[in-house]
Amino acid sequence: AGRDFDLYSGTSMSSPHVAGLAALLKQRRPAWSPMAIKSALMTSGYDVLDGPNTHPLVIFRQGAGHVRPNSAADPGLVYDSGFADWLGFLCGTQLPAANCTAAGVPVLDPSDLNSASIAIGDLAGVQTVKRRLANVSGAPLTVNSSVTGRGGFTVRVKPKSLTKAQG
Repeated sequence: AGRDFDLYSGTSMSSPHVAGLAALLKQRRPAWSPMAIKSALMTSGYDVLDGPNTHPLVIFRQGAGHVRPNSAADPGLVYDSGFADWLGFLCGTQLPAANCTAAGVPVLDPSDLNSASIAIGDLAGVQTVKRRLANVSGAPLTVNSSVTGRGGFTVRVKPKSLTKAQG
């Protein structure tokens, strides 16, 4: 009791700290959606539990890692999603697909929800996961892909290098 916790630990104090950082980012970038803000916070953080002495049972305790507010203010790229994406996600997970298609809502594979993390709940064989990126840096940007911590899976990222104009 009466103890502050690190932002990465997933304990009670991380929520108000990250909510405050999100509010500051919204003030700085008013056009950003909640998902763009979440993406900026997640992709600009750093791992705190990764390393040669980390036990596999605790690696997921770090969540997206330790936040870096200054880096989140200018992350370069963000993963964004809006109402239509979330409705398609619901159609792919909870709502009857027939109702969705009849209403003209495309059913989205839940793994393809455009977010900064990837979750695959039904992996058997091969799965392709798609993401869309928005360049928020204000200038053309080139990034290279890398994959770590595959956990026994073969992972390929296409394209290996990506150049995006602003937007």
